Amino acid sequence: MMYEFIDTNAAQSNVPLPAEAMSFNGVYLENEVDGYRTMYVEGRETISASVDYTEIAVRDGARYKRRRYLPRTLVVGFQLIADTSENFELAFNTIQALLSQEQAQIIFADESDKFYTGTKARLRDIPRGRLAVTGEIEIICSDPFKYSVQEKTVTSQIVDGQKVLVCNYSGTYEAYPRIEATCESDNGFYGFASSGGAVLQVGDPEEVDTEDVQMSETLINDSFAEGVPTGWTVNDGMTSTPDADILIGSWKQCGSTNKGNGITPDSYGSGSNWHGPGLCKAIPADSQGNTGAKNFKAAWQWEWFTYSKTELSNMQFLILGENSGQRYVLAGVELMDGRPGDFLSSWRLWVNGAIIQQSSGATNIYSGHDNAWAGINSAECSIQKSGNVITFKLAGQTWSFKNDAYEDLEAEEVMLYAAAHASATATDHAAFFHVRFRKDAVDVTEDIPNALMPGDVVELDTGSGIIMVNGAESPDLGAIGNQWEDFVLEPGVNTIACSASTWVSDDAYTMRYREVYL
Repeated sequence: MMYEFIDTNAAQSNVPLPAEAMSFNGVYLENEVDGYRTMYVEGRETISASVDYTEIAVRDGARYKRRRYLPRTLVVGFQLIADTSENFELAFNTIQALLSQEQAQIIFADESDKFYTGTKARLRDIPRGRLAVTGEIEIICSDPFKYSVQEKTVTSQIVDGQKVLVCNYSGTYEAYPRIEATCESDNGFYGFASSGGAVLQVGDPEEVDTEDVQMSETLINDSFAEGVPTGWTVNDGMTSTPDADILIGSWKQCGSTNKGNGITPDSYGSGSNWHGPGLCKAIPADSQGNTGAKNFKAAWQWEWFTYSKTELSNMQFLILGENSGQRYVLAGVELMDGRPGDFLSSWRLWVNGAIIQQSSGATNIYSGHDNAWAGINSAECSIQKSGNVITFKLAGQTWSFKNDAYEDLEAEEVMLYAAAHASATATDHAAFFHVRFRKDAVDVTEDIPNALMPGDVVELDTGSGIIMVNGAESPDLGAIGNQWEDFVLEPGVNTIACSASTWVSDDAYTMRYREVYL
């Protein structure tokens, strides 16, 4: 499409954008660069394909195999006018800076509801020695398709007794949706079947029967979004090193951009060593009136990092047991920035009152805001005990420890602790958001009733073939025969059937997708 020459500054608010003006990662060049104006765009209407076929010597023609769409090249023709050479160079440098971002979202003004993803390859045909030039921006889109800017969301409904996700897909090319299931109860399996017959499975449909589910009970499911819930006592319990730690201080509400509201120390009190507020909760009796838990899974979400090399901080999540009337750490995690001058912090795993694994050298935590252990995007953590095996899942890693001495250890309390050191500055980024504790009345790992707990969020990204639970990748839950490549939305009405373990009836399902266009 060609446009008449307009000798004006398009950055002025009273000059409308050209129909095909390009927004590059949210910025229209006309609005940022004096004298710049889009003249035409090539490559939007056409998309090339490679057709694979097999020639058969004794027959005419060939046997069709498949079609594959090739990367798309967009060419944006523009004019640039400046009144001085200095302003010309300034404008050109600004263009280069704006186009430097890789895999940018590209939107054209006459189709503002769709975007391409591309990277500038070069600026071509730029005359030298002039203050009024025309040229072309070449952009390579390795993904040749365009996508709807607005992501659509569909929630499950019941049709003929079956939970389904239904959408009327208006794209012109198949799309890979993202499916989310929220557990309202313990669960061991999810299944999804597309209109085209592709099937995805999460977990094991044979893992748990109805009788087994009745043997697993969630005894604590507490959120700290509105402060300290009922049943938690302040500055009670014990820490991992009670001879060096003091329980003192208080808690207050706080907020996190990615994790919602929680609690953080309001006061750390004072002391000559580690000191700060604690929270302790006795694990309630199960439905049969029995206290203690030999087999359990505890899960929690926290946030802990430092912004200054002078800050010292200690954060602990502990499961406490009791021996001859004395508390001890049955299992726990401790994060500690115990030395000033850098951002390297240590971690320790506790089992049966002793450190069983700890960081050293290269395995220390870089305790910035994005650390995997408790940073702003960290996944939920968990500790699980099954018979004589205790398993930690933290920072995308798994540690399992097996010892016959663990068999009869019983969890009695959950302990949370945040501390400062002596008179050093304490971090103001230490917070807890929720704690869940499930009791399993079995003795061996393979008989654990289910892999998923109430409140768990399972996400399937069909485009990448990744399964996530509470934001953490969980490839162990995927089935070998999952048909990721074929699980797509096609133009028209699509129905995806949703199923779960036989005892589950109230789980919720959501599907999100962007329409894809040629």
